[in-house]
Amino acid sequence: MNRKLLSFLIKLAVSGVIFAFVLKYTNVDQVAARLESIRLAPLAAAIGCLVLQAIAIGAWRWSAILGVVHRPVAIGSLVRMTIIGIFFNQILPTTFGGDGVRAWLLSRSEAPIDVAIRSVMLDRALGLFGLFLLTLVSSLIVVLWFDQSVDMIGVLLLSLAGLVVLAGVPLVLPLSNKVKWAKPKKFLLRFMEEVKFLLKNRTRTMLLILVSVFGHFVVCLAVWLTARAFVIEIPLGPTLVIVPPVFLAAALPISIAGWGVREGGMVFGLGLLGVASSDAALISVAIGLMGVAIGLFGALVWLISPSEKMPRPNHPAL
Repeated sequence: MNRKLLSFLIKLAVSGVIFAFVLKYTNVDQVAARLESIRLAPLAAAIGCLVLQAIAIGAWRWSAILGVVHRPVAIGSLVRMTIIGIFFNQILPTTFGGDGVRAWLLSRSEAPIDVAIRSVMLDRALGLFGLFLLTLVSSLIVVLWFDQSVDMIGVLLLSLAGLVVLAGVPLVLPLSNKVKWAKPKKFLLRFMEEVKFLLKNRTRTMLLILVSVFGHFVVCLAVWLTARAFVIEIPLGPTLVIVPPVFLAAALPISIAGWGVREGGMVFGLGLLGVASSDAALISVAIGLMGVAIGLFGALVWLISPSEKMPRPNHPAL
């Protein structure tokens, strides 16, 4: 069996099994009652937060990276590419499929393909670093705060390991002689040089990290606003602490676009705050559907862009 197909089927199974488990403990009548009492103002605010994080913050960070490693690119073009990338993240079986599309679109007019790929890799690394950092802090607070949160120690260790890996790779990889092929080695060494060059400007680096952390913080705020939209009362502070590990788990390449993993994590995490499993599942599914809606808008942007065509699955330069 094809490896990609097998990987997709495994991810589909993980999403399906966890989702089925969550639905087993979901009270349909309670969910229906929540839907009938929905409040549009906080729901619109939640959508605004997700748009801010996915498009505005993401495009700005990518723009700042390109300004360092290549040359400035019009923010409007990067916003368009980011929106289209969100759509492909929703429909492609790979976790980072939208990143490949972003790199491909950038290479068509703004940068060589290798520069485009490295800029997207840097952007993704900064985003993950911000999520690991926020999760590390929040999971540490949860471990110290809740007596029955021993499972969060695993999340704490995972976050710490992620930070070590992301911070250590730029220093270790150039010293390795295990890369046998000249072209990949040249690409990786150039990538590490760009990372080091970016790190030399500490002010810019700290700003990019803070922006990344803030972006994930905004997503956590969207969760709280979604709860308010369904008249589910949960405290803001603890919510902002509980939710980051959930999104870190959903970001792992073990499910389809985080579906199932996010719902299971939300049921467990918000359960620490006394939120019923049905309510937690509703919040999570609503967040997921809002992400799908943003992705569909990206599909519209892609369709009305006459110069954009579907990228080939195997670009020769990749």
